[in-house]
Amino acid sequence: MTLPILKLPFLVFQMILESMGFIELFIFTRLSNKMKRIVKSRVKVKNFKMRVFFEENFGLRISNENHMEMFVVDVLEKYKPEDDGFPLKLGNADGIISGFYFSEDCEDLFVTFWNDLMAGFREFIDEAMEIFPCPIESITIDNVGQHCEELVRWASSLTIERVSLTGGEFGVRHLQAFNVSSIKLYDASLSDQDIHDFFDALSNGRSNTNMKECQILFVRDDFNLDFIMRGLNVVWEENEDLVWPDNQTIEIYHLTLSNGETGTIKHSIIEVEIPNGPDREYLTFDVEIVRREVNQ
Repeated sequence: MTLPILKLPFLVFQMILESMGFIELFIFTRLSNKMKRIVKSRVKVKNFKMRVFFEENFGLRISNENHMEMFVVDVLEKYKPEDDGFPLKLGNADGIISGFYFSEDCEDLFVTFWNDLMAGFREFIDEAMEIFPCPIESITIDNVGQHCEELVRWASSLTIERVSLTGGEFGVRHLQAFNVSSIKLYDASLSDQDIHDFFDALSNGRSNTNMKECQILFVRDDFNLDFIMRGLNVVWEENEDLVWPDNQTIEIYHLTLSNGETGTIKHSIIEVEIPNGPDREYLTFDVEIVRREVNQ
């Protein structure tokens, strides 16, 4: 028996829509352009945030304190016929094999499989952000190789709070592209000159004027700290009484920016536990900036 859902009383229809999860609502919008307009106009997304992940595939997690669902864009080679997928229209693409899954983290997953991963990302993200106008809280981009430039251009155009990057393909200009509150870069391959240039532009207000914290982790032997700090308005903190955790060696520089704001640059050597592998020793720089509050 077919349920004539569009003929239901308004309040009943509204209650049905509001009882649905994000994946169910997204599938509903695939039924027709009319249903898409109805979902967009009648379903109010409140107190939810998006987190975006680019790794070997693309993930979009929508969650609040009590509920979490995830959309995944993956390559067609990973689809298994026994998964009972079904064709779906997404954006300008027809017949995209899709399916429902359940993750080890107890998340509901909706996965779409594409011949071209980046084409799938472009089509899907446009649809998802149109239907669910949640703020994007964070973006994680890990070891994406040739897709680095396109993803940074897209991500840096958004209003977001935090960015996490992993891989030697990311340079100073990629860090400077994000005017966000928090940036992390893992497995960095920046030179001493790169680090100096990044700190110099930060200090003189030429980049990252909203940044409050930044962490950069390197797998390398050492740095020329005198060269890196050259020309910066820094004061080295000499305090032999400081006690650090056993796995950390830290040097602290107090930084004054050209606009009078202050912060610290911490240089550390830390050991990080790697799941199913040996611990890795990282050289790190941690930057914290105390930004002035802007009166509204």
